[in-house]
Amino acid sequence: MKAPDSIEIAKAPYLSKSVVEANLTKKGGGLGFCMEFLVKRGCEAAEAKEWDTFRAILALSIYGIMMFSNVPNFIDMNAIHMFILQNPVPTLLGDVYHSIHHKSSQKGGLVRFCAPLLYRWFRSHFPERGAFVDNRHTSKWAERIMGLRAKDIVWHNRSLDDMEVIMSCGKFKNVSLMGLRGGINYNPVLARRTFGYAFISPPKQTEIAENIFYHSATDGGLMAEAVQAWKSICWRDKKHFGQRDCATYEDYTKWVESVVVVRGMPFLPKDPLYPPAGEQPNIGSMPRYNQTVDQNRKLTEQVETMHVKMNTARQEKLSALHKLKIREIELEELYARGSTSQKRPRMTIGAKPTETQEKKLKEH
Repeated sequence: MKAPDSIEIAKAPYLSKSVVEANLTKKGGGLGFCMEFLVKRGCEAAEAKEWDTFRAILALSIYGIMMFSNVPNFIDMNAIHMFILQNPVPTLLGDVYHSIHHKSSQKGGLVRFCAPLLYRWFRSHFPERGAFVDNRHTSKWAERIMGLRAKDIVWHNRSLDDMEVIMSCGKFKNVSLMGLRGGINYNPVLARRTFGYAFISPPKQTEIAENIFYHSATDGGLMAEAVQAWKSICWRDKKHFGQRDCATYEDYTKWVESVVVVRGMPFLPKDPLYPPAGEQPNIGSMPRYNQTVDQNRKLTEQVETMHVKMNTARQEKLSALHKLKIREIELEELYARGSTSQKRPRMTIGAKPTETQEKKLKEH
């Protein structure tokens, strides 16, 4: 990354060019601001009620101390650059994943950056009820996670239904994230259940290949290749994944079990992840579910059509009775004008007239 000049740096925290140049200090092999200077300038901005400056300095301090920490109490140029770009997520993810991988490959050690903040974020995604909370056999959340089953997890977030997903970049079959200290890939194919698509078979090895590289001469040019790959992003939507499916398939589950053994993951489950034959849970596939929904829709439409026809027939019947009533009144008037000595017998609506009534109607 090309380092920003003093003019670009000055614009971000609302400082003058001269103040920036006077306070840029070299520490840990690079330029940056000492935390003492930013705290002093932030307090001055708060006293003068220069809130835009205060908020910018506070945010820059968070970038340098909590998110992209390198030298203690020092905000280096990498953190300043990330602050100016205003999109720390790709770099932050790359650094977090890279740090977790680096520490997990060693014996012991803490994750770099703000470990309590990362832990807090991680815990915020744990279930608040159900099997994870009800498991009283252990107080360790790692063991509780390994004890969860497919039925205990909400796999599909419906807010993601119409979203496009980055599945790969350039020549890489997965996605490379570049942090400040190195790069690491993540595999979107393993998150397909989040979008409502089940695994029928194991993923291809090329889709989950591991790429770890560092900012050094030994990375084999992978960092430069990852940068170029981001210029050719491969997006995928529901047309690529096909029908949504909530079922669990044995081939994929067996592959997961084999990975657990190879990786040496602890807390192996006591019960099988996939139920044996004859003990399948009552879970239907998504195509079957869609077929049932379509049948219910057609039946609902048929019922509504029958109701419309019944209402139409009822209206026609009422209209016919109304016309018959009007005709009877007209006949009464004609009878009254033709003979006043005797009354014409009243007909009952809907009843068949007698022979005498038909004869009198014909006379009039």
